[in-house]
Parts: sequence; C-alpha cells; structure tokens
Amino acid sequence: YHERRKRSGGNKKVLFTEGWVEFAERRMAKRVAATLNGGTIGGKKRHNFWRDDHWNMQYLPKFKWHQLKEGAQYARQVRKARLEQRLGQARRENNFYLEQVEQAKRRSKMAEKRAKKGGGAAADGEGPAEGEG
Repeated sequence: YHERRKRSGGNKKVLFTEGWVEFAERRMAKRVAATLNGGTIGGKKRHNFWRDDHWNMQYLPKFKWHQLKEGAQYARQVRKARLEQRLGQARRENNFYLEQVEQAKRRSKMAEKRAKKGGGAAADGEGPAEGEG
C-alpha cells in the first residue's frame, strides 16, 4: 500500500497500525503499558508526523512471542486461501464462458450447413415439419 501511495504522488510517510514490544521482565512491561497507554506520542512538533497521535498499549498476560508469529502466519495462510479461492472461481467462470462461445460457434456452423443443404427455411425450424401434409 505504501509503495502505491508513493507512486501516485501521495504522502510518503509510512503508516503504522500496530506494533509489538517484548520485555524481559513482566513488572516492567506492566509499568510501561500503564504509563504510556492513552498518552500522546509527543516529541518536537517540527519534524514529528505522529506527535499528536495517542498510544494504545495493553499488557497481554501469558502471551508469548511465538503465539504472535503463529497468528501472523495463520493470517497469511487465510489470505492466500481466499486469493486461491477467488482465482479458482474466476478460472471456472472464464472456462464456462469459453465453453459457451465454442458451443455457439458449433451451433452457427451447424445451422449454416443445414441452410446450404436443406434450402434455408427448414433449417430455422420454421414451416411445416417433415411428415405433415
């Protein structure tokens, strides 16, 4: 998303939506989360794009780093599966369309052959049927 925004002449700053911090001590993690949660990011106004944004921090008890990695991997797999599903559906629709086009071509060729052979009106299914008098 960032590269596309830059190419189209938009804002060149990276937009961060979430981040994770791992602490060695549980007490320090709780203290940092309690202190920074809800506060402004701060810093000098002149060069800080995120100065007026707010921290949204929380301590996640019994949460391990490998669980975070598993969640990210699962999200990637789900996204990939959805993409494959959409591509498969598009492929099926395309094949169905091509089949219908081929059938229409065959029908038109058959109708042309009948018209040449039988004289035209009978080929369209109009007029009296055979055997009627």
